[in-house]
Amino acid sequence: MLFKSLRLPLIFFVISFLGFTNLSSCKKKNIIAKHTERLRISKVNPHLLETASGVPVFLNNYTVWSLISNSTRKDIAEFLIMCNTSKFNMISTVIPPFFEGKHDSTIYDTPPFVTDSTGVPDPTKPIITSGNDPDIAGEYDCWDHIDYIIDLASENGIYIMLLPTWGSWVSGGYDGNISDGKIIFNTENAYQYGCWLGERYGRKDNLLWMLGGDRSAIYEFKESVYDYREIWRAMAEGLADGANGIDKQDGLADYSNILISYHPRKWASNSSAWFHNDQWLSFNSIQDTPYDQVTSLPHDYNLKPPKPTWLFEGRYEGRSSAWGIRYQAYQTVLAGGFGSTYGSENYAFPTNWREIMKLPGMEQMSHLYTVSREIWSDTQFFKRTPDQKLIAGD
Repeated sequence: MLFKSLRLPLIFFVISFLGFTNLSSCKKKNIIAKHTERLRISKVNPHLLETASGVPVFLNNYTVWSLISNSTRKDIAEFLIMCNTSKFNMISTVIPPFFEGKHDSTIYDTPPFVTDSTGVPDPTKPIITSGNDPDIAGEYDCWDHIDYIIDLASENGIYIMLLPTWGSWVSGGYDGNISDGKIIFNTENAYQYGCWLGERYGRKDNLLWMLGGDRSAIYEFKESVYDYREIWRAMAEGLADGANGIDKQDGLADYSNILISYHPRKWASNSSAWFHNDQWLSFNSIQDTPYDQVTSLPHDYNLKPPKPTWLFEGRYEGRSSAWGIRYQAYQTVLAGGFGSTYGSENYAFPTNWREIMKLPGMEQMSHLYTVSREIWSDTQFFKRTPDQKLIAGD
């Protein structure tokens, strides 16, 4: 998958794809920025993102689902610097305990919600304490920890893709088994939860939202069809209304100052199958392997109305080689992706996360950022167009 534009960038793409990672022109540099600027769909090229002042942005995303649950403040500060140095300008994480119920609180033993007698959280009852001093017992709650992550990320020039919940709490198991998981969301509390989140975080310039959580919006079986689209739509409406200071579920939300997408599961339909024409869906997301993405990403790129698209979850390094990681990243970006997402065992943010940060595939993502953003002028970046005719062979 290639872009037609300047030949020099094309040569650079090929060299980097082949894995020559010690080129002097690819040397890493510190890209620390003082705070982030709010993003929007580009007014120049609707397949890309830009800042509110019109500067094009390539999102180089790092997956850390359990960062909120498993990190200390010291961990976060060190992790963000390492991400920045490696040219990752976004991280993706999910609010506990909604990552498949694996963690019900932060490392500071602060659960985010009131739970019932069986331990099921109530998303309409967040636990908020007075004060936010981590050194004072009873002050530093889960939401203070999330505040700290978002704000410190902004100071390091890093965006946050925040999942309000994993999909298991909406639709059950990965394959649609409604008895596999704890389904707690409906259209009413999904809106209320989204509205509260939007009100608290809607003014954060470095925050984007991802619904779905590794689940399909519709599961079809021979005997029945389970359709969860209205729940996700309600949550999206709540996020937008809360950001706009509104609490009225009427289907009339203003989505102009918020970016939301949907995280589908692998080997199934992607976000465009259910929500492409929905006003709340700012850009499409796919979760595929190289065998699928060669058709999935160009399909989304060519839809009308045009919207940005990208690979939000793909292979994980450790389960796949560094070459496999690099192959998938370049293939999706050169097919028209506005950014890319990297994953490894650091998705769970284990105690050896620093060691995992040194994996070769991860380190090579800095070169992806270089060839995808830094070698182009802003004008050239906006004019990039996928051109499959440049591909020779299979």
